[in-house]
Parts: sequence; structure tokens; C-alpha cells
Amino acid sequence: MMVELSLLGLLGVGVYLAWVYLPDVDWPGASPRRGRAGQGRIALTFDDGPNGADTEAILDTLRRHDARATFFCVGEAARAQPALLSRMVAEGHVVGNHTMNHRKLAWLPPAEVDRQIASAQQALIDAGAPPPTLFRAPHGFKSLFLRPALRRAGLRLVAWTHGVWDTDRPGADVIAARSIKRLHDGVILLLHDGGLGKDRSQTATALDAILTECARRNLRPVTLPEML
Repeated sequence: MMVELSLLGLLGVGVYLAWVYLPDVDWPGASPRRGRAGQGRIALTFDDGPNGADTEAILDTLRRHDARATFFCVGEAARAQPALLSRMVAEGHVVGNHTMNHRKLAWLPPAEVDRQIASAQQALIDAGAPPPTLFRAPHGFKSLFLRPALRRAGLRLVAWTHGVWDTDRPGADVIAARSIKRLHDGVILLLHDGGLGKDRSQTATALDAILTECARRNLRPVTLPEML
């Protein structure tokens, strides 16, 4: 009997850790991972910014292709670079909440989870964004305290269909190839424009090829609210 209880306990811990750390594991499936197929749309999302010249280059390329995207911004970065938030909004992009300091939420106490979300929300608004309605957890790591905090803030948790590990900086050609392989109707693609001063120039360079392929496949890049 004790062995059975121990095995059940280990199984329970394993399920919980999978739920915390794996974006694909999200019972009861409340975090959207894709949009409906059949609409000819794709959602490009950029996390961890804004980030100076790299975000500017991404915005330049999006404008050149008349494409829209969603930027999940870190509050402290937005506070330091409000002009980039204003530009995102002016050019038709959507700003989402990505916490104040990009803290991993999984093991934070409830008060700090609340603070990370609420402080970022205010920082993004102060930087010129409309009150965000979407939230993406840093690294996709969830917390038992996250959904109550999001309800209090009026935010919806959003995941993604595919990431391409552009944060490893494998080269612009590799990032473009990985992304193009995953360009399908209804996909939410995870890319990164920031990361506390990290170099995201490879992602910025890859974006032109990604958007060119979207046009070739008749996939229209839209914001997440439009996709969902």
C-alpha cells in the first residue's frame, strides 16, 4: 500500500511539473496555442523586448511587408524605451504583458506573481500602450497562482504553436529556415526581439525571408487578437 501511494505521489509530482514547465501541457487547455485553420492567417509574436535597434529593425521589416505582429514586452524594458512602445501601437501592432522583470513565475509566492503582472501592466500603459489584454509567461512556465492573478488584471494567458530557438543565435539563415518550415495556416510563431540587452539581430535579419515566404504562401501575418 505504501509503495502504491509513493508511486501515485511521484506520478502526481511528474504531472504537476509537466504542467508547470511544458507549454504544450495545459489542462484544461485554456492557453491558446493556435488559431483556426482555413483563414489564411499566421501570428508572429516577439518576446522579451523592447530592445533598441533590434526591435527597430523588426518594426522596419514588418512595416515594409505591411505585416502586423504581437509584442510581449517586459515592463522594465518598456519603461526604459517608451518610444518603441509608441511606435508599435502607432503601426498597428499589439502589445502584451510579459511580466515586469522576466521572472520565472513557477516558484514565486502569490504576492510576487501579482506584482510582476500588475507592475508590468502599469509600465506598459505608462509607455504608451493601450491596457494589454494578453499575457505570456516567461519561458511559458506556469504557476498555481497565475490564473487568479491574470483574472484580477483582466489578462488572458497565451502560449504558442512553434518556437524556433532563435535565442540560441544559430544564424539568421537557420532561424529563417526553421520558421519557414513551420509556416502554416493558424500557427502562432514564437520569436524574440529582446532579453535584457541580448543581441537579437539574427532574428531581425531572418524576418525578411520569413515574411517573404508568408506572402508566397498567401499567409497574412496578423495580431493575436485578430487570430484568436
